[in-house]
Amino acid sequence: MTQPGATTTLEAALFRIVGQIGVATAAEVAGLRAEQLLASCDPNRGERLKMPAAMRLDLYCEGAESALFPLSTLVLEAELGVLKARLRGIPPTCAVAA
Repeated sequence: MTQPGATTTLEAALFRIVGQIGVATAAEVAGLRAEQLLASCDPNRGERLKMPAAMRLDLYCEGAESALFPLSTLVLEAELGVLKARLRGIPPTCAVAA
């Protein structure tokens, strides 16, 4: 079980779920091909799990005996990180004229 306050990556959480329910089941639940799902487990591949697939896996795993870190939370955090990085590169346009 993931402890409160413990950090985990999206890939690590997805890898753990795949390990518990199997690649074929996880891919079917997520609506992905097994190759796509496994690519999402590899941080070096640069492929990210999308929110709909993460939510389907979260719902499937809700009844699991061991609590799993919610993938949808990690997907959201990853997307927010990308958005913040993009916004940092945008020059400010809200300057108030004196």
